[in-house]
Amino acid sequence: MPKLEEVVTGERKKSIASWARANKINPEFAKLMVESIDSPIEFMFNMKRMEALFKKPPQKAKDEIRDALLRVQIWCSINSHRDPVMAEKQLFIAQVIEKLFFNANILSEEEMEESKE
Repeated sequence: MPKLEEVVTGERKKSIASWARANKINPEFAKLMVESIDSPIEFMFNMKRMEALFKKPPQKAKDEIRDALLRVQIWCSINSHRDPVMAEKQLFIAQVIEKLFFNANILSEEEMEESKE
């Protein structure tokens, strides 16, 4: 099973620091995002700092962060049988982060569109 860091970066054996650097993501933001997902209770304490660090990132950084959050949401759904409570918490935090910084959740928006049809 892949580790959270691998899921976030989208690559095996790539560190969060090198992923952040390669994609022009603030490294502290990346670290806090992973910490928040890994230990969901920490998000309450990291949220304001993350907001301060997310000031006008380049489009490449935004795209990569959003892709990382989508990978985490998929990972949580796939692995929910291993630890359903933790997977639910991590999924929730990934969705909240996506909503906070991107104003929508792609996966839940698709579900809403399908239910309208």
